[in-house]
Amino acid sequence: MGSTKKILATLPAAFLAASVAYTGSATAADLLVDPPVYEAPEIVTKSSGGWYLRGDITYDFSEVKDPSYRNTAAWGVGNTAFTSSDTGNAFDLGVGIGYQVNDYFRVDLTGEYVFETDFTATSGCPTTCAAVDTSSFTTTKILANAYAELGNYSGFTPYVGGGLGGAYVEWNNLVGAGYEPGNAEWRFAWALHAGVSYDLTDSFKLDVGYTYSHIHGGTPFDSKGTTPNLFFDEGIASHVVRAGIRYQIW
Repeated sequence: MGSTKKILATLPAAFLAASVAYTGSATAADLLVDPPVYEAPEIVTKSSGGWYLRGDITYDFSEVKDPSYRNTAAWGVGNTAFTSSDTGNAFDLGVGIGYQVNDYFRVDLTGEYVFETDFTATSGCPTTCAAVDTSSFTTTKILANAYAELGNYSGFTPYVGGGLGGAYVEWNNLVGAGYEPGNAEWRFAWALHAGVSYDLTDSFKLDVGYTYSHIHGGTPFDSKGTTPNLFFDEGIASHVVRAGIRYQIW
């Protein structure tokens, strides 16, 4: 009986010791297991650089600068200016390919076709006669352009830029009081740009802007030996409003 009481008396202590031993072993075992690792989600950002395509529709307000002519009576005294002249307006379609170098600089190569633009000129004797002549011309512009982008503000990116290249100007015949064959030639051209683009999506941008375009002077009409008349202009200046879409390829 006494031994039984002794055994019962030692049970609580034994349970306590066993509990402590179990807890200690469990803690030691836990330390041997690597804690779970939670990886942060990968953030994919689209590079600001990359190739893009562009398409534009524009409206050109043009002016043929200082048209004049020479004939047999005027070869020794210089050109004779038309009494007055008027140049019409025309639509323009353009395409291009470019490269976005970084958030603040991009370049592109553009080709634009200006549809038929009307031209009217009056000339004649100082006091006794006058003549009205009409013609028209089309223009193909090829320009290499560079742009400085001025930051992105809630999807809007203003920019300024410039371009250099050439323009193929093709004149129709001058008809009216007389007849002069139209001439076609390449001329040097340059342009200044300003505008703003808007991010429609990550890849598509709406682009609206203004361009001042200047095509250097040349010979719109040339009799080529049938009569001794030659015609000249000091260039074609255009104020151009444009709207287009740019699509970033990659």
